[in-house]
Amino acid sequence: MSAANAIHLAVTAMVAVVLVFRLAAVRRNPGDPAVLALFLATLCFQVALVLGYPTWYWFVDRLLGGVPCLPQFAQYAAVMAMFHFASVFALHLVEPDPEEVRRGVRRHRWLVAAALALLAVTYLAGPFRLGMRELGWTGQRDRGVLAFVLTTQLYSGVVLLGMVRLAWRHRRIERRFLRLGLRFLGVGALFGFLQGVHKIVYLAALVAGHPLPWNENGPKGVQALFLLPAVLCTTIGILLPAWGSRIALRWSRERSYRRLAPLADALRDVLPAGEPPRGRRSRLRNRVIGIRDALIGPLRAHLSADVHDEALDRAVRSGASADEAKVAAEAACVTAALTAFRDGVTFSRQPALTFADDLDAEASWLARISQATR
Repeated sequence: MSAANAIHLAVTAMVAVVLVFRLAAVRRNPGDPAVLALFLATLCFQVALVLGYPTWYWFVDRLLGGVPCLPQFAQYAAVMAMFHFASVFALHLVEPDPEEVRRGVRRHRWLVAAALALLAVTYLAGPFRLGMRELGWTGQRDRGVLAFVLTTQLYSGVVLLGMVRLAWRHRRIERRFLRLGLRFLGVGALFGFLQGVHKIVYLAALVAGHPLPWNENGPKGVQALFLLPAVLCTTIGILLPAWGSRIALRWSRERSYRRLAPLADALRDVLPAGEPPRGRRSRLRNRVIGIRDALIGPLRAHLSADVHDEALDRAVRSGASADEAKVAAEAACVTAALTAFRDGVTFSRQPALTFADDLDAEASWLARISQATR
């Protein structure tokens, strides 16, 4: 097996895995047009990859009765549909105005419909008329075949250039992983655009009677130099907004769980252990609930507002920010309360502790107090 075929199979397998995850996302979000567009773009990409592998190409060719170049036509149509759905996905992802999204989607629909109609006409005028079973690696001088190839390249170039412009226009978007995903998507689209330019130049040189001294595609074709980074960057750009945030959230929760250990250990004698945790999120939630239960339950009467206020005042005088001063004050108050709990000392006035709105914010805040008590 050649290196090009091995890489092709590896990319096909990778896209198949992504397709399974995208199908699961569609089932979880049946009414989300962005999720559906991404799934359809991935599906079309998989169809194009399958038809681009020689063994599978000829299998489909035999399955379709040997109609001239019909698998090639299907592959080109799948590529164009992939770019259409990818551009629709990108539009839904970054455009905040719903009306602008609707107008953009309508424009893309008209454009891809016209391009597919032109592709069908050039297919009949070129490969079908000549009875070709496949397009050669070194190109073809027939005008119908050239028009067939150029239709796909020109449409793809227009859409890819639009995606590059979209990524550049929204390069400073606030959401971190969306911003990074758009950058990768833009770089992938740029490589795809350059591949299209190279193909057009290659065909122009062939028509002019001065063919370039290398194959454009095939096992030794130079298009891999453009397509491999295009596929890699585009795949990363598509996956990063969703998977990057999930990985970051999981890492953040694992880090918060570890940082809560000093405070949880210190409060172990105050509150008995709860239910055994199930999963990472449950483990973190149990630890946060256990700490909060100790602070508002058995330890509440031993918390001193005077200790809290004095620690807050010291932190402010030392130049700490308001947020850092609150952390220092609550940490000092909890540390003193643990001593008071062991000595049986209670106080008449308790401080108002800080509470967050959700699990992750609460875990992050308590983790800062936990580290300050060390």
